[in-house]
Amino acid sequence: MFTDPGKRQYLMFSFILALIFSAIVSFFFADILEGPLVSGFPVSVSNLSGVVKLIAMLFNTIILSLLLTIPTYYLLSWLNRRAGGGGF
Repeated sequence: MFTDPGKRQYLMFSFILALIFSAIVSFFFADILEGPLVSGFPVSVSNLSGVVKLIAMLFNTIILSLLLTIPTYYLLSWLNRRAGGGGF
C-alpha cells in the first residue's frame, strides 16, 4: 500500500501531525484525562505521580498518535484532492 516514496513521506507527515495533536491532548489537557470520563485512556494517570505519570502520559501519546495516523492520512489526502491536487 505504501511502496511509493511520496506516499510514505505523506504517511510520515500524517504521523507527525497526529503525534503533535496527541502530545497536546496528553500533556496540556492532562486534567481532563484524569477524570472518570476517560479514566482508561489507555493508561489511567489519575493516581500516578512523578516519573511513572510521565511514562504513562508518553505511552498515551504514542498510542493515540498511532491510532490517529491513518485517519489523518486519509483526511489530508481528501483535503488535497478537494484543493485540486492529485491526492494519494
